[in-house]
Amino acid sequence: MSETAKNGNIRFFDIDGVQTGQPVKGKRGVCLAFSFVIFIVCYLLPLGGISPTANRALALVLAVIWIWITSCVPLAVGCLILAVGGLFLKLFNFGEFAASFGNSPFLPMIGLLIVSLGAGKTNIARRVAYIFLSTMGRSPAMILLAISAATAVVSAFVSNLGTTIVMSSISIAIMTEMGEEKGRSGLGKAIMLAIPMFSMIGGLTLISGSPSTNMMGISMLESYTDKEFTVTYAQWAKIGIPSGLLLLIPSWIIYKNAFGVRGKSDKDIDIDLFKRKLKELGPLRGAELRWIIIVAFMVISMITGVLSMGMAALLCGTVAVLPVVGCVEPNDAIKSLPMDVLILIGFSPIIANIINNSQLGVWSVNNLFGWTASLPGYVLMLAMTFIMAIMTNVCANATIGIIAVCITALTPLVIASGMNPSLVLLPAMYMGSCTTVLGVQTNVVLTYHYGYWEMKDTLKPGIAAAILWSVVTTTVAYFVGPLIGMPLYL
Repeated sequence: MSETAKNGNIRFFDIDGVQTGQPVKGKRGVCLAFSFVIFIVCYLLPLGGISPTANRALALVLAVIWIWITSCVPLAVGCLILAVGGLFLKLFNFGEFAASFGNSPFLPMIGLLIVSLGAGKTNIARRVAYIFLSTMGRSPAMILLAISAATAVVSAFVSNLGTTIVMSSISIAIMTEMGEEKGRSGLGKAIMLAIPMFSMIGGLTLISGSPSTNMMGISMLESYTDKEFTVTYAQWAKIGIPSGLLLLIPSWIIYKNAFGVRGKSDKDIDIDLFKRKLKELGPLRGAELRWIIIVAFMVISMITGVLSMGMAALLCGTVAVLPVVGCVEPNDAIKSLPMDVLILIGFSPIIANIINNSQLGVWSVNNLFGWTASLPGYVLMLAMTFIMAIMTNVCANATIGIIAVCITALTPLVIASGMNPSLVLLPAMYMGSCTTVLGVQTNVVLTYHYGYWEMKDTLKPGIAAAILWSVVTTTVAYFVGPLIGMPLYL
């Protein structure tokens, strides 16, 4: 390394990233330059007929979306660019920004994430896995089903990432016992790809199951409609739980068949191994019991409406880090919080404000998507769901930002069609968790380093799973929604 590179103070501009850790070279440099090009081109577009701020709004939003998609700077930096850019371009004032942040689900998200972290400090996930395995794990196909079902159950209460990490470590030990070879084992490929997939299924069942993506969709709906439309915890669960249950067996069949997992094994599977592992964990006690009580209280209070979702999340998150009654060490909880995601959650209403105030949403409805106004209700719901599925899978690691933009852009379209955006866009919100197609997606790639699957292995089953999700969630929402106080038409 040259003396110049070693000493970041010699150069005024930190091109090599010595101080910032972000060298502006290669791919990052090209992506940053292209974001600037996107901004300039859109800024110069003659959009004054829409509103005086339309070109500025489009320029800023598209440039930031590009930054999120390419990850040329961290997610939180893109959020700061959005906020500061909006202020300097006079798309909103600081008071509006502060009010939007205050109305965002930033604080409830902290509570939900802290409660979710509590499972990682206990043996809950392992206990659930061994209960399923000791009951069902008599063949490779049934072991796959047991691990998949256990993953979905755990992920309904724990973040998708946390569930994937814990369940993959359990599965590695099982496959080592069975002598499954890395790169050659069909069962190994199926399990290691099914774990992130089924964590996503569990994540869609309850808002708290995948809090970042689920809360983002609801937040954007509320922000754009000034809270006229929303989705309650109970409404989400009444559609999410049956959707998750209906997805379990078909999704298992997809991954079982994709990798040729057999219903019978050439070697004996010692089911007593799973029973011994479960016995070694001992009885439920201490932190496990406290975590179960905290989660049960949170979910029940949200579903029954005894406490608002935000109040229940904050209360239970606080209890989880208290002395004596808690289950998470406070410093560990703070360090483990995904601050980039939390910042995006807090800043997300800005996107709705920009698109709403600049009238870009209304313009897109009238000029780009007017043809959808005549679509039947079910077809419109399915179309919205497929749009979200395509966007979140193509832009795999910008999922939260894509959800924010898509829900904001699609809400006026649904309202203009005379339909209820809370119901029509709910399956699209579920699809925010279904990033199954590309192996580079954060939740999926967590199992890659174990060496059981290659990047190409995700495509076929991932596409089939995304199509299945779209149809199942849309169908359940279409029929169940009107029965639980979510009419299709306004």
